[in-house]
Amino acid sequence: MSRGTPAVRAAVTVVVVCLLAACAPSTGGHSLIGDPTPVGGSVPVTAPAPAPYVSVAPTTAAPATTTSTVAPATTTTTAAPSRPARPYPVGWTQLDLTDPHRTTAFKIGRHLPTYVFYPAVGPGGGAETQGAPGLFQNWPVVLFAEGYKGSFAAYHDVVHHLAAAGYVVLFPLFPLETAGGPLNEADLVNEPGDITFVFNAALFASAQAGLLHGMLDASNLAMIGHSDGAEAVLGAAYLPGQMDGRVGVVIAGAAQGVLLGNKGGSGVAHDVMVIQGTADTINPPSYGDNLFATSPSPKAYLQLLGAPHLEPWSTGDQWHGIVLTSIVDWLDQWIPGLYSAGASARLGHDGNVPGVSQVRLG
Repeated sequence: MSRGTPAVRAAVTVVVVCLLAACAPSTGGHSLIGDPTPVGGSVPVTAPAPAPYVSVAPTTAAPATTTSTVAPATTTTTAAPSRPARPYPVGWTQLDLTDPHRTTAFKIGRHLPTYVFYPAVGPGGGAETQGAPGLFQNWPVVLFAEGYKGSFAAYHDVVHHLAAAGYVVLFPLFPLETAGGPLNEADLVNEPGDITFVFNAALFASAQAGLLHGMLDASNLAMIGHSDGAEAVLGAAYLPGQMDGRVGVVIAGAAQGVLLGNKGGSGVAHDVMVIQGTADTINPPSYGDNLFATSPSPKAYLQLLGAPHLEPWSTGDQWHGIVLTSIVDWLDQWIPGLYSAGASARLGHDGNVPGVSQVRLG
């Protein structure tokens, strides 16, 4: 995948592309969604490079800055009752996005190739198929932000699990943070704006004819990030001038809140989950403690006892299945839908594993 800075363009280019070769599906190990017993995941795989699929018009929507009202947990089923039980089959494609109105290392344009995973028509059991037709429409949307020198492969298991749980997942590759390309961690300050741009572009694609037509529910947006990705997500949630008020649920893993002065946000209604490994030497647990303490309610703190920085998010260790199930539980609890009922109890069960993890609410 090209990571070079694109040439100056007169308008935003938003090209929807499907990947010609299928991303190898996860080979078992995913939690059975709805089964409250956390299990380990599988080692992620590397996706192939994209190829052109179809072009759509540019998106120019401005970031939303007004605070949205966060819907409380509900026991009312609002999704179509005909939808089958999870896990859903998973489809995937890619948006090749460029924002020509901002810069990357003083050069015009920000290239943001974005993987899109979604519930799809296909074999049962969470099978994964490139370009599969979408299963029904109007799914809640989760943007996942990668860590510094990260890769899609490192987080594939989490992305797949979210899509199998009934969420459309956007995974952008940031211009100066993705492994294999130029790296400059100082570019983190631009990533909250990248997140809003990717949301806008994906929602625009969903409004057009094509593979993603009607698939994304603009009224139910969430963000998950790990490490630097969590910093970007917190910035998009709370940073004055960059916050995206359309987003309800925010999940930050191994974060410090550096864009917010090493603390949580305030004055904006979000449903925040903080996830922290107690043996993390990159972002020590004191940062997670402080982030949870200074974040507004409603909030949850999932502590992974003895866990390091990246591995709980990327490999099949004793914490990985807990991360998978707990983030779905938190999303289910705060995004009204077919799986809201009992989500809080599932989180209490999934997040509290003696000697491995504990979760508390605030």
